[in-house]
Amino acid sequence: MQNSTSPSATKVIYTDVTRNTIYPLSSDISKQISQASFIAIDTEFTGLSLCHASPVLGLNTADWNTRASDMREMYKAMANVAKSHALVSLGLSTYTHTSSGMFHVYNFNCILQEQNTHFISPASMSFLAQNGFDINKQAQLGIRYFSGPNPMPLESRSTDINLEGTLMRDVVFEMIRQKKPLVIHNGLFDLVYLYQSFFGPLPDSYESFVFDLSQMFPAGIYDTKFIAEKLEPGKASFLAYLYHKNERTQRLRRDQNLKWLYIKQTKIVVKEKQASESHKQRPSSRDANNLSEKPYCEHFATYGHCKYNERCKRSHNIPFILDCQEKEEKALQGNASAETETSASSEQTNGKRKRNGDGGSQPSKILKALNGKTIQQSTTNDQETVESSDNAPVYHNAACDAFMTGYIFASLRIEHGDAIDELKNKVSRAGRSSEPLLIQASRYSSSSTTYKQTIKIIEKQDSDRN
Repeated sequence: MQNSTSPSATKVIYTDVTRNTIYPLSSDISKQISQASFIAIDTEFTGLSLCHASPVLGLNTADWNTRASDMREMYKAMANVAKSHALVSLGLSTYTHTSSGMFHVYNFNCILQEQNTHFISPASMSFLAQNGFDINKQAQLGIRYFSGPNPMPLESRSTDINLEGTLMRDVVFEMIRQKKPLVIHNGLFDLVYLYQSFFGPLPDSYESFVFDLSQMFPAGIYDTKFIAEKLEPGKASFLAYLYHKNERTQRLRRDQNLKWLYIKQTKIVVKEKQASESHKQRPSSRDANNLSEKPYCEHFATYGHCKYNERCKRSHNIPFILDCQEKEEKALQGNASAETETSASSEQTNGKRKRNGDGGSQPSKILKALNGKTIQQSTTNDQETVESSDNAPVYHNAACDAFMTGYIFASLRIEHGDAIDELKNKVSRAGRSSEPLLIQASRYSSSSTTYKQTIKIIEKQDSDRN
């Protein structure tokens, strides 16, 4: 095993799980799940919608609108997508609370290869490839599984495929068996794909789907996007932005001798295949002090993506963007103070405000402490000192995204305490942030046939173990 401890875990350490390593690693993953305080997940898949489908397929595109305003129509469309497309990776991070503010984290990047014939969206695969996803590795080493069947399909001829898929499914069963809080980020599609791929065929109605989720994860499902938007509304709420923002929050808490988040990561090394190293975030050489024309991409800073990708001439580096935004806010506060200077007494007042870092309206404590300040991170166990974002996590790598999701949740828990629990079981909906999906059992609905069948399998496994 390799360990890393750090006050802010900029470098994500994860273990790749492939068809060559799923057998020796499955017991380790299950062990970490059983010991975890909470589990964070993220998935990558071959499609978010059905676009430009061949007329030969005869599909009614009205049934594939995943952004429909009606929840029943939206769920039907998402179910259609999950049933016809495939998961290509599952990121799983186990966070175990060890002491005040400290978590021991294991990150697993499960590379998957569905054996059912399925659709692949060119846009989705292009997006994954641009963000470092190794399509060749997925084709050669992906864990082979069959989606949706309950139990394993008879047509599965290969013993190896049966074993790979069963072990991967058992990992998901362990998540259900241990009844730990599940943390996602804008993860409704993650839940739909996870259910279809490793739990069983998706229910016909969204009411049954929600009922099933409430039974599968009774400790609650926490969506960090929804929680952050409610507790800390700001300029953006996409995953990478919130992660780096919360890193800064925790550094500030550390410097102020407050309870702060401390992460220790462990990577399990399997001799057959070494876990892949994180790709480095491309550095930015722009100067954050030059604010006459914004040197960062405003669209990326707001939404987390940009249609120009690598061709964009402005920075997509999130720590750099945060630096710029802090300086912009400081400049605006300074201008506001200058406009209010109408007398000697007001000048004196404004002078006090400037000395206190307040240019009129009260800025956040974080911004006041970080303006003009160089922050360094250090890691132990022979890890290098980090002074830039070169070792930042790869965005849209499932393991890194799962880690960031868990980090945000742990940070918000330290900052807001039990207030987070009032927001559990509320999952963000695309374009409808004020109308989350409520994960709760209704007296007008019941568990699905899939749930009843799969729970019997889990119960039988428990009985056989005893």
